[in-house]
Amino acid sequence: MLYLDILQFAGSMFLIYFSAEFIVRYGKQIAISLGVSRYVIGLTLIAFGTSFPEFVVSVNASLMNQPGIVFGNVIGSNIANIALVLSVCAIMVQIKSDKVGRNDLIFFLLSAFLAFFFSIDGNVDFIEGVILLIGFIFYCYTIKRTVGLDRNKTEKIKSDKLDVYVLIIISCSFFILISGSNAFIDSAISLAERFNVSSLAISITLVAIGTSLPELATSIIAVIKKEYELLTGNIIGSNIMNILMILGPSAIINNIEVKSDYIPIMLMLFLTFLVYSFNIFNIKITRIFGIVLLIIYIVFIYSNFYKIV
Repeated sequence: MLYLDILQFAGSMFLIYFSAEFIVRYGKQIAISLGVSRYVIGLTLIAFGTSFPEFVVSVNASLMNQPGIVFGNVIGSNIANIALVLSVCAIMVQIKSDKVGRNDLIFFLLSAFLAFFFSIDGNVDFIEGVILLIGFIFYCYTIKRTVGLDRNKTEKIKSDKLDVYVLIIISCSFFILISGSNAFIDSAISLAERFNVSSLAISITLVAIGTSLPELATSIIAVIKKEYELLTGNIIGSNIMNILMILGPSAIINNIEVKSDYIPIMLMLFLTFLVYSFNIFNIKITRIFGIVLLIIYIVFIYSNFYKIV
């Protein structure tokens, strides 16, 4: 029934918002307890947690022999993370871009180039999936080194003890965040079908937006609480993990056919290079730039519906 879909849609948004609020709040406590910066927590713990919906959706799609959904979900989510999440946050407040590590930026750009290069022949195969997975393992190694260096630089505050209840709360918050995201996807698809929108348009847009909702929610909360390092770490880390941690294993499970045109992958590559350049040259991400990004995203979404419906 229509009113049940609307109720589920609103309720899932409520779950996503408040679970994200807890993640940011207690993520800050974890950073203090471990003696690492908020940026590193955003880059690792929060980025992994908010990328988990993409992982679940993509791996399930690959196991169900629907590999085409995987590519659209990963690329669409990476576009949404920059053109939607970053733009909304930049409209709320001007974002400094001088806290991102050089190694993280290299992986950020390299992963986007690999996704583009591997998709040129219209197929991401087993060997290419293995290469992406090896890239993720190597990225985890660099993160380990970053955490070690960061702990040496970051001054610990009072207690070094990590409260077990904090870990329980943040784990439950991630579970609620993922459940809320899945409920949002289901309700959004149901509502779209009621209004006779094609399934292809839904998979390219709504599924990608739905799986990016955790990043959007946690990033908005981070901006509201002025935890800007969590924001940048979350977006950079999520985009890297979407390609290396999600696209790689999904391609290993099942070859991924790239049936869509190359506009989405070209847009993702362009947006990635844009954010990379802003960070390399320490250019602030202003509200005007945020508005431009949001307009680009709206045009991208509209073009998909206009072309497919």
